[in-house]
Amino acid sequence: MKIHILVTDVGGTVGIGVVKALNLEREKFKIIVTDMNPASAGLYLHNLVDKSYYVPPINDPNYMTQLNNIIKREKINIIIPTSDPEVLFFAINDELFTGKGIKIAAPNKDIIYKFNDKWLTYKYLQELDIPTPYSVLPKDNNNLLKRISFPLIVKPRFSASSKGVHLVFSEDELLIILKHTSNPLIQEYIPGEEYTVGTLTDIDGKIVGILTMKRELIAGSTFRAITVKNSDIEEVIRNAIKKIGIKGPANFQLRISEKTGIPMIFEINPRFSSTTPFQARAGFNCPVLFCLNLMGENIKKFDEFKEGLVMMRYWEETYVEEKALLGPLSITCKQIEETSGAAWSNWFKNKPFNKKEEEK
Repeated sequence: MKIHILVTDVGGTVGIGVVKALNLEREKFKIIVTDMNPASAGLYLHNLVDKSYYVPPINDPNYMTQLNNIIKREKINIIIPTSDPEVLFFAINDELFTGKGIKIAAPNKDIIYKFNDKWLTYKYLQELDIPTPYSVLPKDNNNLLKRISFPLIVKPRFSASSKGVHLVFSEDELLIILKHTSNPLIQEYIPGEEYTVGTLTDIDGKIVGILTMKRELIAGSTFRAITVKNSDIEEVIRNAIKKIGIKGPANFQLRISEKTGIPMIFEINPRFSSTTPFQARAGFNCPVLFCLNLMGENIKKFDEFKEGLVMMRYWEETYVEEKALLGPLSITCKQIEETSGAAWSNWFKNKPFNKKEEEK
């Protein structure tokens, strides 16, 4: 009997990547997808999905009604949210679904709160004694400059896909970038090659596997990557997973310090990532493994993957007659951005910042 899986936000690389990974063992799954943009390519990949639905944004009053209709009609067993706002939405509303016997492939909301804010991420990693680049808020930039030298990284506390990240080389440049960055964080720059690490722990918190990839970024996403084995990285990641207590999929981004040789984690995404289909092709199929685990199967520890496998990304098109679109071509980029903003507002409403904690 097939497991019925709902994958959200298939207009993005993560959603489509999860669908591709599930298709490697398609006989086990019925794949249903949703997106808030009727012109999202993932809705029309009929060779990869069984059913597609155009849904309103998550902050729309009709969203839950339409979602529940889809769940009932398609007999959904598991929901995999793939965008940050949706991961947050389903984590906050987890009980509305688990009460109906539906599994959510997302961590608990406390984990999301910590890692969707890069400042809280830094403070939390520091607290756990997990190596991470030294970071400060703008009011402490003089202390930072006394401790480390340029260049420095400036990034928004709340962003995804490396949006708004700047490498600055002088104090004058720093002051200009700070003025034009919303909720900025200043961070020590770690030169060298960048790594992204895909991990999976089962529902009991046991580590299933760790896969390390050296990557090249374009527009904030992994454009090229190669699977590598690095025992130092794996040790740091294994230690971090145990200390943090992540369950399910996660993605760690890091660089190795040229001074100390220690892997320095600068970002953690507690969800599937854009390299998910690459990991699956290397033998580490996290969506398949985690879905089977959510449905009660014990999954074996993953030890071997294809080392030296190279991924190269490229654009690919799909075509649809306008009359065949699942909804009107009226949604704009601004509406999509506003939806994301509404999700973060909902986050703040449910979990306001502790100002005293920020100032420590």
